[in-house]
Amino acid sequence: MPAEAPAQAEPAAAARDASGKAEPAWEEGAGAAATPSLADRNTILVVDDDPTVLELMQRHLTREGFHVLTAATGEEGLRLARRARPRVITLDVMMPGMDGWAVLTALKKDPELAEIPVLLCTILDDRSMGFALGASEFLTKPIDRNH
Repeated sequence: MPAEAPAQAEPAAAARDASGKAEPAWEEGAGAAATPSLADRNTILVVDDDPTVLELMQRHLTREGFHVLTAATGEEGLRLARRARPRVITLDVMMPGMDGWAVLTALKKDPELAEIPVLLCTILDDRSMGFALGASEFLTKPIDRNH
């Protein structure tokens, strides 16, 4: 009986960073020892429905040396979080469709994502709700860069 070759890491569907470049997300196969990972590159996922906020956060964080992925909806943010496993997620609360509270709840209920720190960045000032749902930090917009 011939020996089976170990499973290889296969690129999953490509995520797009803020500049529109495709970024492969990697899944570990049974025989994959060290597979490329976006998290290894200090990836931050920014989830906000405001294109201006997405662009400003992407520009600032990239300048600080981070790799930035952006999502304009809560659903897209969850998909990218599952695929990319970012080091940190910044999350707006007030978004159409799936709002930030629902996204935060889903992230913290998922054992694969629960340990990712989530920074809420919102105009709302409901810190107690954010921390009760598992946020690591709560920043009120407009954000002071020196905070």
